[in-house]
Amino acid sequence: MLRSYGRGIVILIVAMALVMVWTGSALAQAPTGTGPDEAMTPTGQWMKIESGEYHWYIFHFDYDEDRVEKPIEIRMYTEPYDVATLTVRNEEQAQLWRAEGEQEHFGCCTMVDEDKDENGKPDYAVWAGSLRSSGTYYIVVEHSRDNPASGMYRFTISGEGLSFPKAMPAPMAEKAEAAPAAAAPEPRMVAEEGGGPDLAMIPTGEWTTIEEGQYHWYTFYFDFDEDYETEPIEIRMYTDVYDGATLTVRNEEQAQLWRDEGEQEHFGCCTMVDIDKDEDGNADYAMWAGTLRSSGQYYIVVEHAKNVKGPVAYRFTMTGRGFSFPTATPTTAQAVEAPTAPMAPAAEVAPPPIMLSGLNGTGPDYALAPTGEETLINEGEFHWYAFEFAYDDEEVMAPVEIRFYGHPSEGATLTVRNTEQAEQWRKEGEHLHFGCCTLVDKDEDDDGVADYAVWAGNLRESGTYYIVVEHAKNMSGPVSYHFVITGDGVSW
Repeated sequence: MLRSYGRGIVILIVAMALVMVWTGSALAQAPTGTGPDEAMTPTGQWMKIESGEYHWYIFHFDYDEDRVEKPIEIRMYTEPYDVATLTVRNEEQAQLWRAEGEQEHFGCCTMVDEDKDENGKPDYAVWAGSLRSSGTYYIVVEHSRDNPASGMYRFTISGEGLSFPKAMPAPMAEKAEAAPAAAAPEPRMVAEEGGGPDLAMIPTGEWTTIEEGQYHWYTFYFDFDEDYETEPIEIRMYTDVYDGATLTVRNEEQAQLWRDEGEQEHFGCCTMVDIDKDEDGNADYAMWAGTLRSSGQYYIVVEHAKNVKGPVAYRFTMTGRGFSFPTATPTTAQAVEAPTAPMAPAAEVAPPPIMLSGLNGTGPDYALAPTGEETLINEGEFHWYAFEFAYDDEEVMAPVEIRFYGHPSEGATLTVRNTEQAEQWRKEGEHLHFGCCTLVDKDEDDDGVADYAVWAGNLRESGTYYIVVEHAKNMSGPVSYHFVITGDGVSW
């Protein structure tokens, strides 16, 4: 009897373990890029690809006659150089994959005849083409059949009319046996973060879920310049369902009114545009455009529509000159000192800085895209970022500007480099640069240290440039930082 009882315990333990393994794997599922309905958003970061894999990415293109002569360009970097190929596809070709598993495309990256590091191999592959209709397009990275080993890749996409939505499943698609079962990617969830001006988030353009009764606060800085008086800031908001959320723009006084009294006041509001390109009977997006007249901190607040039930997904994009994305800085009037505002958050909860892993950011061939995220750098580390610049004679007098925020302010330095200086690093490990951020004589929070460092300069040639953040040699322990880059002709 004891033996039978023990056998029952063993069976129970094994069953529980199997349930835990199955549950863990089910919960861990997330959009993986295995098909058009699980397509990822391009980030420019290095990704690992294994033998036999296909990685799908998605973007939208908004056609305009003025863009016919301005091609979209995609550059792909691989390690080793022949480990992957990249193709560009339209919605019809994606549907063909869904129905029959066919891998068709209309564009393909080809190796360029350039070998700056003199290793006998092309530096990158490129595709450039003009898209002739608005719609959804896909980028597919395929592991090369000629190279059985795993590898690394990253790609950049530049051009006008691009946006990066979430992947939406085709409602009537019949899946072939060769095609993996697809699921729409889940928007990220916001909990306490974004619950007020002192917990405001940085705009990322990602799809986000908002629940009934919620308000999501975002923050940005604006640096007034007389040259910007005729150039409005523009915000476009996309929602699913189309009228499921509203977006308002607020200044610091209106944020303080919310802290003190819980009042929801604003000076700008997104309104639906009279455009319905997908012919579904609904406006494609809402938009606000306005000219800001003073420097300072501003807020974007997304509110769940009161007449809509259930969660809503949204994203918004922001364009213009003079704005940047800092971490949200609490004002002197904290929510804990305003008990009359029950809706106000009790304390600031800043998002933790990200930590780089693997080869990401360790050199020019593994350079990251400058996203503005707060990042942690350890003693002895260098973090490399890359961006593209398109030279234009009309923009010679419009400098590229980088603002660098370190915590502490002197805990790291930022330099700007060209491809020749990157090559010097590859060959000899030399850290040469042509630009360096310097601390500004400004201390708005009265803590006795400069608020940020800045570099501004005119780039005279099109090409790839690098931003390198170095942990200060006279500083012990990890340091967090973020930076923003603005200027015409910049992309990544």
